[in-house]
Amino acid sequence: MNINYAKMDNTFDEIYALLVTNYLFPGFADSMKKWESPDWKNEDDTFSLEVTRAQNSHIGYTNNVMAKYLGQFQNQIPPKILQSFRGWTCFKDGKLLAISDSKGLVDGARHIYFLLDHLDNKLKKLNASHFTSCCHNYLFEFSEGCFSDYDKQQLSDGIQKLSSSYPRTFDKIIASAYDNVLYFLSDGTCFEDNVPTQEFTRLAILYRKSSNWQKGTSYSEIRKHLLK
Repeated sequence: MNINYAKMDNTFDEIYALLVTNYLFPGFADSMKKWESPDWKNEDDTFSLEVTRAQNSHIGYTNNVMAKYLGQFQNQIPPKILQSFRGWTCFKDGKLLAISDSKGLVDGARHIYFLLDHLDNKLKKLNASHFTSCCHNYLFEFSEGCFSDYDKQQLSDGIQKLSSSYPRTFDKIIASAYDNVLYFLSDGTCFEDNVPTQEFTRLAILYRKSSNWQKGTSYSEIRKHLLK
């Protein structure tokens, strides 16, 4: 399947995250409705799911803006785009072949820093007055890198430390890196699983196209419509 990642928006991310969470915890999505603060919740406020991409603005710009020019000739790309881009580009036969958000080496643990930084921001949000705190609150984070054993320990320690600093915490923090998924309890206990990324990507695209996903849209109702 040919996937244009530049066309995937926040709603796609939220649908994909819900599908993966439902795979890890069967039945989780059945009563979920699209929401705002959190991104998903059920009618009686028993469960919620908040979703975030653990990256900085430059990585987001690289993925969402620069990626759409892959395969195009240099003269088809606005000069100001190339001039202002702080990353690395590779042209072959006049076409943009590859891009990177960095021109050199990066800290191998930066994805862990991003995950913990976004967790801290989401914990602040969870404890804010405008956020609908449910009985069980889950956080799903898209990671910018894979996990070594050392990464898992660093993430576990960081989650435990951050969670202990707030009155309300996330029951489960899910970190997704391609087909590898980690999920943590607030005390840092870690579990690991593998998911069929291609299949969930295909389904998330299908669900995304099927609805505007306005506030209150039921996941189950859209699923029933697609299964007809």
